[in-house]
Amino acid sequence: MDYSKHTGTPLVLGILSVVLSLLYLPAPIAFVLGIIGTITGYKAREVSGKSGFVLSLIGLIASSLILLTFVCNLSGLHTCFNCFRYF
Repeated sequence: MDYSKHTGTPLVLGILSVVLSLLYLPAPIAFVLGIIGTITGYKAREVSGKSGFVLSLIGLIASSLILLTFVCNLSGLHTCFNCFRYF
């Protein structure tokens, strides 16, 4: 498959993933966008730069940490994860 016409997609999805993960509430959306951006960035990495892939990966990691703290706070395990209390 030719991924040369999809070179901007991972970059846009990565930027959206990072921005939405910083807003805390739309972190599940940022998680999904990070997964999609990482997959498309991995497939199109030979054609374009790796910036879209890396940015999507950063957004994926940030949103997964935020989702982890959200789930821990809901389940009452927030005392076990004191290192995540600032998110």
